[in-house]
Amino acid sequence: MVVSPAPVPGTGITGTGTGARQRARVDDLRVEIVHLASLTVDAVVGATAAITGHDAVEADAVIRDDDAIDALRHSIEDECLRLLARPGIAGDPRRYR
Repeated sequence: MVVSPAPVPGTGITGTGTGARQRARVDDLRVEIVHLASLTVDAVVGATAAITGHDAVEADAVIRDDDAIDALRHSIEDECLRLLARPGIAGDPRRYR
């Protein structure tokens, strides 16, 4: 009996090898980067509104939310460095387009 490999959770990528897991991690990073970009755009819009409207409450909200943006950025950077340190990733990044 032949058993097909199960998809890597959350990715739809089949395979049980390291390559499939690394592709899944890269795909997850792409999603996190888009989320970071969205949060950043929201912060810029909020900061602009706070400045132009002289709105201290909005300014406080932007400042408060900045820690989450910073934490996500650091998390993404750390994961990128972990991936780049793995054999086979840094050698040919074109594989993950």
